[in-house]
Amino acid sequence: ANAGPGIAIAVSSVTGNTIGGSAAGAANTIAYNSQQGVTVTGASSTGNRISRNAIYSNTGIGIDIAAGGRNSNNGSKNAGLGNQEMDTPVITTAQLASGTTLTLAGYVGSAANQATFASPSVEFFKALNDGTGYGQGQVYLGTLTADSSGNFSGSVAVSGLSAGDLITATATDASGNTSAFSANATASSTITGKVFE
Repeated sequence: ANAGPGIAIAVSSVTGNTIGGSAAGAANTIAYNSQQGVTVTGASSTGNRISRNAIYSNTGIGIDIAAGGRNSNNGSKNAGLGNQEMDTPVITTAQLASGTTLTLAGYVGSAANQATFASPSVEFFKALNDGTGYGQGQVYLGTLTADSSGNFSGSVAVSGLSAGDLITATATDASGNTSAFSANATASSTITGKVFE
């Protein structure tokens, strides 16, 4: 734990860093810091990939990009801000079947069908309920790739997840710009928003 952010990329124009990753032992535990878990706040600091880490129990938000705290999705990218102020995923469906299959759907951006966010990698995490409504991703669950319009749907195999648990996500574009964590969704045993006949 640090008396500040766990990991900070605060120098302008720093690019191409990776925090975590898919290789064995690459993911980090970033927890109990007195500010954010990870910050990417240097102007024009882009392509900084944050992947599969366990980020939780930090006093500030889990991932802070663009030096703005929690930013609303605006449907665009800004090359002058940290990680281009990459928009977060919006999870519209999180259905848990038999405790082992999590079916997910949603989009990246301020609305569905935004080609600005073509084909990002969307990583899903079990989140702690910290009262903010936005997760810090404690347990990595799996990854889906969105389509050319930024929409995602599919299933990931999970363990240790129950109906009622909170799910959060990050999005990483082809240039390695990772977003902050998304608003939480609740794992449900039913599919919401559909009518069965």
